[in-house]
Amino acid sequence: MRSLTLAAALLAAAAPAAAQVYRCDSAGAVTYQNAPCAVGAAARQVDTTNAGFAAQAVDWGAVAAIRARERADAAERRAAESAARSRAAASAAAAQRNALVDAQQAQADALANIAEQLRLARLDGVGVPGYVGPRRDWRRR
Repeated sequence: MRSLTLAAALLAAAAPAAAQVYRCDSAGAVTYQNAPCAVGAAARQVDTTNAGFAAQAVDWGAVAAIRARERADAAERRAAESAARSRAAASAAAAQRNALVDAQQAQADALANIAEQLRLARLDGVGVPGYVGPRRDWRRR
């Protein structure tokens, strides 16, 4: 965007202009300006045809508008980048949360499977595999 501002300023400087330059002498102070001199000041129009450049006024309002637009564009870019970072962080947090929920569900499923195996083993009368149980005296009935 700065190059756009520079290009606009160069184009403005390169374009031939029919601007007039006035030499104003007021109370011993000499000023050169694009507008006619104030009342009471000695005025003289300066010939700029042989000066090697075209004297012209710079449109500072246009320059200010270009710079304001550049600042607005930069602010929009920063806001878009910040929003993208926020979306990425929210997505990462959601993925982490989903992974935790999946792990908890897998653990709950494993515990339910063990409980079901124990219930079925009791119903079959086989007992739990690997569990001996309380020792009973075989002579005693």
